Amino acid sequence: MSLYAEPKVSLKTILALMLTLIMASPLLAQWARVFGSPGDESLFSVCQSSAGDYIAVGYHYEPYADSPLVMKITYDGRIKWKNYYGFFSFARPQIVLPTVGEGCIVAGYKEVHGEDYGADIWIIKLDKQGKALWEKSSGKPHNERCFSMSETSDGSYLLAGELESQALIMKLSSEGDVIWQKSYAISNSRSSRLNSIQQTLDGGIVATGVVHFPSNSDLWVCKLGERGGGIIWAYTFNGSRWDEGFSVVETHEGNFAVCGKVDNENCILCLNSTGGVIWQNKYVGNMQDKFNSIYPTTDGGLIAVGENYSCPKPPYSGTYHPDVFLVRLSFQGDILWQKIYGGDFSLDKGFCVQQTLDGSYILVGETCSWGAGESDALILKLWRNGNISPISSYAKKACIAGTEISLLRSNIKIRISRRAINLIQRNTLKEKAKGRIYALGENSVHKLIIKAGQWGTTDPPPGIYHFANGTDVRIKAIPESDYDFVRWEGHIDTTAEHLAFNLDGDKTIKAIFGEPSEWSGSGGGGIGNVRIAESRESLLIVMAGIGLMVFLFALACFLSHVKYIRRKRIFLYAGFLNKTDILRDGFEAEV
Repeated sequence: MSLYAEPKVSLKTILALMLTLIMASPLLAQWARVFGSPGDESLFSVCQSSAGDYIAVGYHYEPYADSPLVMKITYDGRIKWKNYYGFFSFARPQIVLPTVGEGCIVAGYKEVHGEDYGADIWIIKLDKQGKALWEKSSGKPHNERCFSMSETSDGSYLLAGELESQALIMKLSSEGDVIWQKSYAISNSRSSRLNSIQQTLDGGIVATGVVHFPSNSDLWVCKLGERGGGIIWAYTFNGSRWDEGFSVVETHEGNFAVCGKVDNENCILCLNSTGGVIWQNKYVGNMQDKFNSIYPTTDGGLIAVGENYSCPKPPYSGTYHPDVFLVRLSFQGDILWQKIYGGDFSLDKGFCVQQTLDGSYILVGETCSWGAGESDALILKLWRNGNISPISSYAKKACIAGTEISLLRSNIKIRISRRAINLIQRNTLKEKAKGRIYALGENSVHKLIIKAGQWGTTDPPPGIYHFANGTDVRIKAIPESDYDFVRWEGHIDTTAEHLAFNLDGDKTIKAIFGEPSEWSGSGGGGIGNVRIAESRESLLIVMAGIGLMVFLFALACFLSHVKYIRRKRIFLYAGFLNKTDILRDGFEAEV
């Protein structure tokens, strides 16, 4: 008798494992996507929802007409929806975070033009379909910008940025109401701001940014208390030239990793919980190189993304344009692998990277090497080693691939000095009103759907836009070469190529284009031409109908004739048989 029982695997278990593999395999899809339009588009931040979809935010730029852009993308790179929120609003989204129910919250700032020139903090919360649940703006009288946001353990949000040239931190409720707000002035400085913020494992706050002194600027990091933003410690880390911190994250060990610039070169610092330096590395390439974002990986390491200027672009060997730059580091800052992604002639930048649920990486930025020719939104879904599979037909070119580079060195230490700074904390909540609320109630926020027919487009491009009630909207129809604009149809029916109207409700409009020979007549104006086109179109429809009726009538006659001939042949055949029988019978009788 054997002491060991042979393990038995049931058919049910095997089927369950196979089903798990089949369901998990789509999440491992790798791809590259470029999303372009007649204007410039960039993506600054990306996150993954609990359902596995990706939500990316950025902006669409036209002269004097910036618009926030938010898109949701499936695991395999297909667009679920792509929305613009308030064209001509000059809002710049900086960060997106997932919310319960597969929605998201977006934060940034909105530039204000005219007499009240400046900027306001801008926040919008969306459901899983991209519908705005609420929108808030800080409003006058201060000049404020938000560059980073982090969700806290109690479901509220921390915002970091600047207020009147001073570092700013705000805490908001899940509905966007201000809980507390603090600005931080630094002794002997001209200005300061915070570029990145995160809640720490112990419930506190860590943030990094830049402080400008009369003769130089320093990277600075601060640790604050969660309740009220009280100062625990604050240090500057300075070289001899321009220094700035761009992104900070907490590692699995409870330390802090900061990427930025020191002595005008790429730098990553690892600090302990009290602000002491554990290790400090600079990554040598071109002085213009920089990391824009850093993210902790599940194995305790780090991954950083940015822009690399070290590879000259042909045909001019001395011309350096950036490539997307991705570096994977160990928990000690040693390089595990490094990649660049870019074309031969243009600008390509990476702004944000995150590790996905399947352990690979999602990266967003901008590219001029592929797409519509200007700056277009770029999204890369990479393998765990930074490689990417052959690009599908969604991409314009098949040459976006991770290229190994060896321009970095992680063993060169930075000689920097850590200096404690004196922060003057101010409670600024009482000095300004709470943010304005644009709830999606009746007559508050309206949807504008812009469509374009064949042979043309519009400016702003076709899509779904959301505006506050009473917004002045301007739209232009742009026909392709050798084609002409015909008219607008939908809620607005006009032949004017340029539209300007006040949005007082949900509207859908479509631009119609056509060949000049199809709709233009001699000696007539626009309206007459349209009527000629409509008359000709109606005439063609009538002629087609008459032709169809004639064809059906002829077919019916033909079928009736065939049926008649067939019946006659049967009758003649039957008569012939009868006649033969009679003759035969008669002949036999005679015999």
